[in-house]
Amino acid sequence: MSTTRGLLLVLFLILNGCHSPKRASQEQTLPLTRQELTKLLGWAELAVTSARKDSQGGWQIEVTRLPETPGGHATVLLSIGGKVVRVYRGK
Repeated sequence: MSTTRGLLLVLFLILNGCHSPKRASQEQTLPLTRQELTKLLGWAELAVTSARKDSQGGWQIEVTRLPETPGGHATVLLSIGGKVVRVYRGK
């Protein structure tokens, strides 16, 4: 009986999404970053200076406000699915 319960539990987990979330591509993350910075900081123009995957599979996007100004840079952390997790604004 316990073997049957174990198999049912495994089947339940597989059928109910016990899997990795879909990873956002770099092309998908850049528009999200632009939208978030426009909304939060009022930056209409910006340049992406770097984009790299972080240790959790999400993205770390570095941007500079245009025209360049002191403190006009930010780091945006995105989840594995491409949602904005945190914005660190330059000082």
